[in-house]
Amino acid sequence: MNRKIKLLVFDFDGTALGGHEPYARFPSEFAVFLDKLSRNGILWATNTTWAPKEQYKLIKQSGVRSQPTLLTGQTGRLVAKVKSGKVVFDSGHGRMVKAVDLAFRKENRALVNSVLEKFIAGDEIEQFSCNDFDQNIISYKAQKGKALQAWKLIRPLIASGAFYLWEPDKKSSNSLLPYYMNKGAALKIIQEKLHIAPEHTVVAGDATNDLHMFDARLAKYMICPANAHYSIKRIVRKNHGIVSDKKFSWGVIDAMETLLDQIKETLC
Repeated sequence: MNRKIKLLVFDFDGTALGGHEPYARFPSEFAVFLDKLSRNGILWATNTTWAPKEQYKLIKQSGVRSQPTLLTGQTGRLVAKVKSGKVVFDSGHGRMVKAVDLAFRKENRALVNSVLEKFIAGDEIEQFSCNDFDQNIISYKAQKGKALQAWKLIRPLIASGAFYLWEPDKKSSNSLLPYYMNKGAALKIIQEKLHIAPEHTVVAGDATNDLHMFDARLAKYMICPANAHYSIKRIVRKNHGIVSDKKFSWGVIDAMETLLDQIKETLC
């Protein structure tokens, strides 16, 4: 069968996980669902912040019999696949990420330093961290009652296009990620390595840090559970996707089955 859908890429927290105990494994229904996809020739891959080894440990503990085609972690920084029951990292991708990290630091050092100097000199920020040695992530927490002032200090980093906000709605505390470290970039990597086009791809997520992969240029099909952030639901509906009335992994299953039914494909 020449399926319209060949690949499902999904997030962990709030999407495949949530609403059940123990959190260290998928609900049994989701494990069965992944195996059903695999039996029907639909590949599945992960796109999350979790490290690939931790992902695979959870997958095995969940009783999933099929294998993830690819595991991507740390918002696209890590790419791995499973060989003979072991997680094997893509060393070429790792070298590329390190090179991009270094180039980014050189290009944006002056801007970042100017903002951090204002952090130190003022009293707007209660806590901040800058991972300048690895991931180029900046996190901050504003002093009580000074969220707007803190946001004004942060805004130049966003306006420059060098960073984006983990949670776009929050001003009092947040994390800023470098523009190239996003789930849309990770999705592209998955598709390129598997030779699967956007028109055969489904994405499933729930949070604002999933937004980059909810792009019609990257995935024709979009689904999300009922607990998804309003911005995810809005873009899914805009692109004629499926917003389930069920939460977490049960919502993913429900939305995927509805989608397959709409395009006249079935899982057996």
